[in-house]
Amino acid sequence: MLGMLLKDYYSLRSYFKKQIFLMIVLYLILALALQNMSFFSTMMMMYAMMIYMSAFSVDASSCWDAYACTTPVKPVSVVGARGLLLLIGIWGLGSVTALISMCGDVLLFGNPATETLGVFLAVAVVYTFVGIISLPIFYKIGAERGRMAMTILFIVPFVAVIWVGSMWDTLFGGISWESLNWPLIVLITLLVMVVLCVVSFLLAVRIYRTKEY
Repeated sequence: MLGMLLKDYYSLRSYFKKQIFLMIVLYLILALALQNMSFFSTMMMMYAMMIYMSAFSVDASSCWDAYACTTPVKPVSVVGARGLLLLIGIWGLGSVTALISMCGDVLLFGNPATETLGVFLAVAVVYTFVGIISLPIFYKIGAERGRMAMTILFIVPFVAVIWVGSMWDTLFGGISWESLNWPLIVLITLLVMVVLCVVSFLLAVRIYRTKEY
């Protein structure tokens, strides 16, 4: 599986190096202009999702999957490495940039760190759900159509957020948020995420094993 991760790194590193510096500089300048760095980690997680989607496109253009079927590499390793690429990008890169953002907000602008932390966690959860759901879809319908499907999957939660925001008082006006059992809510969210990851991984492995390339 480490070999699969290295394969993705070597095939994407030129794209990575060209874009990462530009994005960091651009969004740091925007953060200084707006005096708020809470969106910096969000943008970097979006960049991680772009890397994730690009990995499928690179594999398709190089006919990697057809070649992999002739090697001793197991489908579990191929699919598992792609899932790890997603999680490392979202939670690894996202955590580092969220920490930088929180320090910058507190030290430079006097903003509360809880805002940045809340934005990071909310976006990371949404990105993880969308990315994990898309994993078997990419293997089933291919890179380009999978990219379109993933775009649609992204639209759904954001439309839901806009709708909930417009109906907030009607839906949640009578709820006392301080009285909610937040540790239990976090635990349930983590359990749902773990179950979804396992189911999506097993489905993607099954599709990869039976698909003809």
